[in-house]
Amino acid sequence: MAGFLRNFSSLDIRSERPVDTVKFHAARKAVELSMLGLVSESCLILELLPEHGNVPNANVMPDEAQFLFEAIDKMPEGFERLGKEELKDLEEESIRKIPYLPEEVNVVNGSEDDFQALKSWIKELDSDEDIAWGLNATTGYHAMRLSGSLTGLLNIALTLNKTTEADDIMTRIADRIHANQQAMYLSGIRKAWSKYFVFGWLRNKLGVAENELKEYAAFIHETTKKRLEGGTIKPLEMFRNKSMEDILKELDKNTLRFKEKFEEILYHSDDDDEDAEDDAEAENNEERPSKQQKYTAPDTILRAPATAEQIVAAELKLGRPLPDDLKDFYAMTNGTRLVIRGPRFHILSNRLPNVQSLFWEEDDYMTDYQFNLFPDAKLPVSIEWPGIEGGGIAMYEHNGQGTEYVWYIQGELLDKARNLLGEAYGKANETEKKAFDGLVAEYHGSWEQLRNLQGCWYQQSWGSPDGMVVFHNFRAYLSLVLFQSIFEEDRSPLKALDEEY
Repeated sequence: MAGFLRNFSSLDIRSERPVDTVKFHAARKAVELSMLGLVSESCLILELLPEHGNVPNANVMPDEAQFLFEAIDKMPEGFERLGKEELKDLEEESIRKIPYLPEEVNVVNGSEDDFQALKSWIKELDSDEDIAWGLNATTGYHAMRLSGSLTGLLNIALTLNKTTEADDIMTRIADRIHANQQAMYLSGIRKAWSKYFVFGWLRNKLGVAENELKEYAAFIHETTKKRLEGGTIKPLEMFRNKSMEDILKELDKNTLRFKEKFEEILYHSDDDDEDAEDDAEAENNEERPSKQQKYTAPDTILRAPATAEQIVAAELKLGRPLPDDLKDFYAMTNGTRLVIRGPRFHILSNRLPNVQSLFWEEDDYMTDYQFNLFPDAKLPVSIEWPGIEGGGIAMYEHNGQGTEYVWYIQGELLDKARNLLGEAYGKANETEKKAFDGLVAEYHGSWEQLRNLQGCWYQQSWGSPDGMVVFHNFRAYLSLVLFQSIFEEDRSPLKALDEEY
């Protein structure tokens, strides 16, 4: 989650399927809260974590938490405290992990010469006009270099007991706390914890009220507790009482809340229905409006309905029928224009392309993408799931590396996946069978529902906590698209860079 003590979304956390990912995000925010002096609140969050998930606490707990435990001389229940030698090793490792520092400078146990050398290095970065624009950015190489350099300089200053210089460095760091990796690197400086963090120095320098931070900490604690104890939010259940028409209306409203996003990408439409509108306007004008004049948000994300002929033509091209609820969708709108997706970062994406765009996926390069009946789950017995090259109706627009693939799976490929599950289940012991039973109930309702399943939708993408999802019908997928379009205000009392300048 980018940004220091920001971008913690209740919708995001409560819809997150892997428990261990939830634990990692909560632990990271607990560490950040403790860097601002909210020690008791941080420990309360950390104490939620040990009894949930499959991954050992040491693997989801940020290493820097050990520096917190040392500074406050307290250990939350469920965690093991490191000894002095282990802490020393961790301290050195945390500093050595900082990239892009000059090799000739000893940042771990630096001398006066090292301090002056790194100070000159930073001065060179600051004076380079070609990279000045990116030095304090939330992403990018140049900001990361400066973050690492300032953090290394701080560690040397603290090692040499340069109190005034260390305070000046920390002041600059505080002014760019949201810069790429700045807070992450800073949290790994062991000597900073007792001097700048646990007693509120950094909080005061940032000018954020303690009571506001306590409210935010309570929000993180409550959200994490609800997710760990109550399970995930299921979009299909949330919108069960909404008609498809109502879902589309809400998706339209949620997307058009971000009209500036269309302008940022120089949006213009080449939809047939908008072309028809242009033709009608052109009858009363000497020339037709150019596409370049339409760099603006649309009035609606909805399109004209697909005709019965267009739907039949798509089925003939695919050589198989479309599922009924997908045809109902296309009869209301022939796909949509770009829709908003959040809640962490709001981007526009083409998640619902028109019926003419559907195609049959069976290319050899899709062998790396597997059809997994239990995406993101830890299986009691390993299963080598079939590849998507076995065939499926594809509903996506290829955008290169960041493509989110969506397929409608049926027939031979679905049968193959079920057969592989059946084989693994037959060889499993009773404990493993019980685990499989739980997964079937969680993902498919029951064994009977899974056996009777005629087709399902499957989404796969990289770098996303919900990257792999299986849906029993198109409405379930559409419900997820709507859910991810919901706007949630960032409740952090710390301002983002674009709010400050």
